[in-house]
Amino acid sequence: MKKKWATAAVSTVLSLSLAACSTAGTGTTKDAAGKTGSGVDSPSAAGGKAVEITYWNLFGGGDGDFMDAMVKKFNETHKDSISVKSVRLEWGEYYTKLSAAISSGSGPDVAVSHASRLPELVGNQAVTQLEDIAKQANVNWGSFNENILSGTEFEGKHYAIPLDTHAQAYFYNKKLLNDYGLLGEDGKPKLEPGTEGFMKFLNAVKEKSGGKTIPLTLPTAQGSDIYWLWWTLYKQADGESLFSSDGSKAGFNNEQGKKALNVLDRMIHKDKVLPGNLTPDNFQKLFEQGKAATGVMGVWATGALEKVKDLDFGVMPVPTILDKPAVWGDSHTIILPKAKNPDAKKQNAAVTFADWLSTNGAMWSQAGHIPAKKDVLLTDEFKKQQYRSDYASTTANNVRFFTKSPKIGPVGDEITKVLNEFASSGKLNPDDVLTKAEAAANKVLSK
Repeated sequence: MKKKWATAAVSTVLSLSLAACSTAGTGTTKDAAGKTGSGVDSPSAAGGKAVEITYWNLFGGGDGDFMDAMVKKFNETHKDSISVKSVRLEWGEYYTKLSAAISSGSGPDVAVSHASRLPELVGNQAVTQLEDIAKQANVNWGSFNENILSGTEFEGKHYAIPLDTHAQAYFYNKKLLNDYGLLGEDGKPKLEPGTEGFMKFLNAVKEKSGGKTIPLTLPTAQGSDIYWLWWTLYKQADGESLFSSDGSKAGFNNEQGKKALNVLDRMIHKDKVLPGNLTPDNFQKLFEQGKAATGVMGVWATGALEKVKDLDFGVMPVPTILDKPAVWGDSHTIILPKAKNPDAKKQNAAVTFADWLSTNGAMWSQAGHIPAKKDVLLTDEFKKQQYRSDYASTTANNVRFFTKSPKIGPVGDEITKVLNEFASSGKLNPDDVLTKAEAAANKVLSK
């Protein structure tokens, strides 16, 4: 990238995105390492000593446990050539500390970055371009899902190795739907196509339960989930960028944006099948407790829901409510932070490690995330995991990442604030919502 942007402030909406799939935690994992199982020639230092690399990540909770297990396995199978020291940072401080470390020349050899963070990092020349290094490490870009891989490419060059995509999915309570006569013989909801079909289904839940069951749960009053759902609908309506062609102004206050908003308005205010007062703290509990029949949640909820006793649920891709299949998603990717004095052996080792993580994505999919490599979805290890195959392939192909811009975070914050207000207060006229969000976004873009 020739253009260098100023570093954007850590934004609320991206922080919420990180929080959603990464529980806070600290600690380190350190072990010895060896030879790759994917045909890659692992680097080794002179005299046969293993190349030591430091790996920063933000994974906590269940995600952190799965990642620790992957690092341990990599080290055990590469002990003659590569040694990975894993350092887990608290997600709320992660990008601030990562940017500061890179600027001071003390960054890690390899690190995690969300795809939504890459425009800022790449624009600030904080990330190493991978073409030559990946070629030396025998990385096969063709092994990745092209749609997921696109989130890591800038001006035709690769700047990260994708580990997964994590997107919204549609979860449903089988027992409740069966009781209401809304579950098919195939164990899936009896959904008819389009907006009318989806609304008919949700209204049937409300009517057949006598208003006792919430038809749809999703955080509306707080958090970025409603922004993600609006983006899903915007892309389903064939909306394009959030910005004008030159990136200087907002570009979402258009027919597609209004079409998406009208669906939200109907769900929340007109048909009242989605409460406007839900928060990240209570929306999932309603589903777990059998008080909500369906929910739009991140795929990372899968691991938590399958641990809930007596919860008979299913999951599927978010339905095509408007014109074409599309769903919000982000991606965990592996980057090589820019170093003042790059070490070729460390860089080769880092890319070897990153590619191994993606190749062994079936371990990572236990957290609910969708592996970035196509062949992983065909492995027995992945197929034996309940629920994941029900959404993985379709979602991977239909995920739509946010517009690549270093200001996507603060602009998203403004859109989220307006949508939260629209959902919770009931005072904003639908015709004014996008106009208000547009004005706030343009203020951000003018700075």
